[in-house]
Amino acid sequence: MNKNIINKFVISLILIGFIVLLVPHSSAGVTYSNESIQAKEMLSQSQEDISEMISRNIPVKRVNESYNEALQLYSAQIALEEKGGKANYDLVIKNAEEITSIKKTAIEAADELKLFKKTYNNEKTNLSEMQGDYDKVIQSFEDERFEDTIQLIKEGYNRISEIQSSQTAVKMFYLSTTLTIRSFFE
Repeated sequence: MNKNIINKFVISLILIGFIVLLVPHSSAGVTYSNESIQAKEMLSQSQEDISEMISRNIPVKRVNESYNEALQLYSAQIALEEKGGKANYDLVIKNAEEITSIKKTAIEAADELKLFKKTYNNEKTNLSEMQGDYDKVIQSFEDERFEDTIQLIKEGYNRISEIQSSQTAVKMFYLSTTLTIRSFFE
């Protein structure tokens, strides 16, 4: 329920942002700079990126904060440009680029996490000793630390391999010992 409320709130903010982006460029008699047009296009792309993340059930608080900051900066620069001042859209563009970058990393992390969960849950080896590592992977994704999630997943696969090897060695030792004891008594 809480996630649905957050998603509706984010969608509302995106719609408001879209309206804000449309209004300044419809003013009659004002010629906007190429940078303002580029910034507007990048903010529109950011909206699409956020919508895609929402549709994939990826947390968006981090990108939403960047988007809102970019939108505020954009509005301020448009107002400055309308008054004849020299506007600077560098921070708007930087935030929009950051959103696209985060989206790409988040999608990669979500895909990797899906596979990792499947591997972890379908593993026949007892993985209870790595439950804490598994929980860290999940938490990093929920906390929107997507870069960390990817690294933790790699470490998780290594840990699964170590556990499998260790348990295989124990089984081989047990089998070998059992066979030796049997042959001794025969």
